[in-house]
Formats: sequence, structure tokens, C-alpha cells
Amino acid sequence: MPALEDKRTFVSTGTYQPDTATDSDRPLAAARSRPFTRQVDVVFPSCPALEEALLHLSASYWTCQCSLGAFLEHAKPWIHERQLSSKVVALGLSGNDVWSIDHRGYLTLCLKKEIYEEVGYVGQPLPWKEYEDTFVIRTTVRVALAKPATNESQAAQAIRRLDSITRTWKVCYYFINETSQTPSQTPSGHMYHSLTPFAQKLENAYIPEVRHEVTTTRSRLEPNDSDDRGEEVATLFEWVGMASFLSPRLLTQDRCDPYIAVYTPPEPHRVGDVTTIRWRGIIPTEVLQRILSTIRSSHLPPPNFVAVTGHTIGNAPAAYFLENKTVAPLRVPRDDAEDTWSMIHVNEPNMSPWWVLAESVGQWDKRWG
Repeated sequence: MPALEDKRTFVSTGTYQPDTATDSDRPLAAARSRPFTRQVDVVFPSCPALEEALLHLSASYWTCQCSLGAFLEHAKPWIHERQLSSKVVALGLSGNDVWSIDHRGYLTLCLKKEIYEEVGYVGQPLPWKEYEDTFVIRTTVRVALAKPATNESQAAQAIRRLDSITRTWKVCYYFINETSQTPSQTPSGHMYHSLTPFAQKLENAYIPEVRHEVTTTRSRLEPNDSDDRGEEVATLFEWVGMASFLSPRLLTQDRCDPYIAVYTPPEPHRVGDVTTIRWRGIIPTEVLQRILSTIRSSHLPPPNFVAVTGHTIGNAPAAYFLENKTVAPLRVPRDDAEDTWSMIHVNEPNMSPWWVLAESVGQWDKRWG
């Protein structure tokens, strides 16, 4: 039997004022730092006004199949020539090889040893023995596109060699704050996808009454805390996860055989309807920020709590970025990579809104060392 994967969780709490978005806002930072998100779930005790507001938060993305060089030429108008920034975010897949373009204007490639050696551009091996035959190459898109009259840049030459080896990548991409791009302006073979949320409900379900004393006055909670507060926080996130996929265990009329499954809802709790709204695709960071802005808006009649869960695309070679860091932490791109964050936003009478945030990563990820 294979050993269980080593996963790590960081839990933090804090308070903020409604309608604010400062650099010290950790939930907002969690959304901004993950440009490659494949699914977002928002769970809350049913509230028609909030549901209507969230269902209006749509976006779009594109997919195509082409060489890396061809895509860079297509993306060139959205790459800043003088600053390290990009208005296009993209992910390309071909078997075990993958590349990404992030909002900072960096191109990151993760290649197997055979292709890496043929490409002939200096990179670094992944620091895990199981993946020592996989190499990461980092450069800026601006450098990769540079083609002086006398000679191509080394990065451009490497991309040309890569195109001769891997002629077709499956690419998905989106534009940042870009409304002028329309499907008719994209090259032939580029497909437009509408990112439209959909809502589902659980009726007569157990709903926890989330209270500030359930967490702690500390700004950080250890995931393995043995005290009652640590256990209560864990049960809250367990409930959020079960509500996200509409588990029948949450229903008051659930009559599952106790030999198959036993579930006890968090205390205290009440009975009511639960709404889950989901976005699936490659989700722009601006959508995540608009979701957080909507749930904390003082113009909506808020429920007691709203939970937001985001799942990162596991194949992305550079998936997590901090504002004060120039290089993303190394990770192994793989379909089943664990990279999830879940935030519970809470409104209580006579208190500033507060939050508790859990961030989880799996094995072979250098984010926390």
C-alpha cells in the first residue's frame, strides 16, 4: 500500500472592515497570488440578494492548440515591453511537459530531461529525488520575444528548438482587465469559452452558527492543535467541503447506514437551506477579487457567514506568487497536486466582519520550505 502524501495546512484568522481592499488583506492576497485557478465554490446560508449578485460575476477564457512560438506572437500585444507585466495569463500542456505565462510577464517551462537537453537553455532540476529528471526554465516573455536584426536572443533560439520538438500544445488562457478582445479577433482555431457560474441548493440542511469564540485570538492556528478551538475550526472547514459537493450527510432527513458513514454537524447549528455557487474553467484573478468584494459588501443583507474555496490547476509549473517575491516557489506540476485555499467570512452583530483562512499544499511544493 503506497504511503499517504505529505500535506501541509496553514490556518490564519483576522478582521477587516467592509468594502476595504488593502495590501495587508490576507484573503484578498490569497486570491491575487493564484492566477491559475480551475474551480471556485461559494457556500452560504441561502440569501437571494447575495445569490443574485454572485451569479452576475462572469468572465471568459480561450483555448487553442499551437506551438509555443506561435502563441507568444499572438500574445505579444498584451506583453508590456518595458515593465515586467502581462495582460495575458496562459498555460500550455503536452504530455509531461508544461509551460505558463503569468501576470508578471514571466515564462516558466517544466520539461523532462530529454527535451530540456535538446532545447539548450540553462534551467534547474527540481529538488526532489523522485523528479530529478525534470527541469525548470524561467525567463521573461519580453526576452523570449526579443529578435534583434543580427541575432535572436538565446531564449528565442531555445523556443524555436522546442517548437521543432513539440509542435502542438494544448493552451488555455485569459486576459486581465481586457474588454477589447473579442472572439472575432483571435486567430483561427482559438475557441472562446464563457465562464458562467451556476447555483445549487441543499434544502433542510444542518447549518453551523459560526461565532468568533470558535476560533482564537491568535493570528495563526496550527492544523494539529489538540485543543477544542482547533477541533471546532477543523469541523467548520469539513462542513464547508461537504456543502461544496452537496453531500446528503448534511440533510436532516439523511438516513445513511451508520456502518457506512457517520457525520455530526458542528455545534451550535440550525436547520435551513444552503446555496452553493460554482465557477469552473481557468478563472481570472479579477473574478476572485470581485467575489470577495461582493461577499463583504455592506450594501447586501449578509448571511451569518460565507465560505469561498479555490482550487489551483495542479499542472501549472508556477502557481503561487507573492507581491514581494520575484520567483514563484518550485513545485511538481501534476494533475492531482494539492493546492487549495478556503476562507470563511463571518458577520456577527456588534462586531467588525472577520475571517478564518485555511491554505493547503501537497507534497513536492517548496512554498513553505
